[in-house]
Amino acid sequence: MLIDGFTTLAQILNFLVLVFLLQRFLYRPISEAVQQRQQTINQRLQEAAQKSEQAETEAEHYRQQQRELEAEREQLLAMIRLEVETQRQHGLQQVEKEAEAERQRWHQYLIQEQQQFRQRLRREMSSQSLQMLAHMLQDLANRSLEEQMIQRFLSHLQSMDGAERQQWVEEMQQSHDPVVIRTAFDLGEIAQQDLITALQTWAGVDLPLVFETQPELICGVELRTVSHRLSWTTADYLGDLDHRLNATLLSPLPT
Repeated sequence: MLIDGFTTLAQILNFLVLVFLLQRFLYRPISEAVQQRQQTINQRLQEAAQKSEQAETEAEHYRQQQRELEAEREQLLAMIRLEVETQRQHGLQQVEKEAEAERQRWHQYLIQEQQQFRQRLRREMSSQSLQMLAHMLQDLANRSLEEQMIQRFLSHLQSMDGAERQQWVEEMQQSHDPVVIRTAFDLGEIAQQDLITALQTWAGVDLPLVFETQPELICGVELRTVSHRLSWTTADYLGDLDHRLNATLLSPLPT
């Protein structure tokens, strides 16, 4: 079989034309379409990846905000619990202070009431005792005892220092009123005269004297001028004893 060169060349040219046409009108458009499609897919995948990354970033940001909010919430709750506990402790301390202050006031009130009661009781007992003692001394008092007390009174005058004695004498001399001598019992004329003589000897001058009887003295003698008084009586002794007892009663009592 003979090969026709022209036919062969024509076929080769037809084939090349066909390949060119296929390449130009089929393969290239298909390839470009595939590439474009691939680029679109890649672009979308890239956009999706970017969106996914952005979504993950936003999600992480949201989670971070959630964690921060939770931390702030816990911190706020801790502050609230601390404030509540502080207020509770302060309230308890205040209540305890008020209770302690009230207890102290009540304790002081009870102590004062107890002291006042004991003082009233002791004062009443001392008053009763003094009254009983006064009655006993009054029952025991007589002229003989009073004469002895008058002698003690005169001895007391003799032992008086010079300045005090001079003050008494000057007052009795300058006074227009007589000097009053009081006794619990009536003195006889002899006893009165002896007392006048002793007083004038002590004063060194004549003195106007007046005698009075005052049973409240119980026993003893009292010398009185307008502004001064000098005595040696059982009533004075009881008065001094009562003063000492009152001073003792007014002193604080042991709790």
